[in-house]
Amino acid sequence: QASSVASSAVGYQGYRYAGLTDAFRTIARKEGISGLWTGTSISTIRSILATSANMTVNSWSKEKVLHDPALAFLGLKAGPLTDALCAILSGFACVAANNPADVVRTRLYNQPFKVIQGARVGEYYSGVVECCVRIVRDEGPLALYKGFTGHFMRTGPHYVLCFVFIGYLQRLAQAWKSQSKICYQATHR
Repeated sequence: QASSVASSAVGYQGYRYAGLTDAFRTIARKEGISGLWTGTSISTIRSILATSANMTVNSWSKEKVLHDPALAFLGLKAGPLTDALCAILSGFACVAANNPADVVRTRLYNQPFKVIQGARVGEYYSGVVECCVRIVRDEGPLALYKGFTGHFMRTGPHYVLCFVFIGYLQRLAQAWKSQSKICYQATHR
């Protein structure tokens, strides 16, 4: 994904692979098998932040709008509209939580590197902590939210579709379970 023709490269895109197999072979040969897992720590942090914020806010907001008497004036019932509204809110929370990790990850992934004694050494940042500290120090804390709007414009609709579909399946399963219970009770009287 970071490979580009030199004439159209933006930032550092000095990776040159003929394809997937060549990429695996080249990385393993130059950096060892562990080189294939470079960047795993920041990607794991990003995934934890995204999923925990997204799932928590979606569940919490649904619970609130459906059962909190103070929000009864909204008139929301279980259904696609509620699923979509809560998904948009959870998508926003997800992006707010994981955008800083995305910025750090992008900087780390796109920096040029050298291989010294079989280990990849970044030319700009030595790791996650240094990268984060330098971004905040040199560009200010809001730099961790670069690309927020684009990130949300991609993520928001994704979560709306996912949570509306999941809500539909949950309601379908509940209806089937309810119907099965009625049939079972009717046949076992």
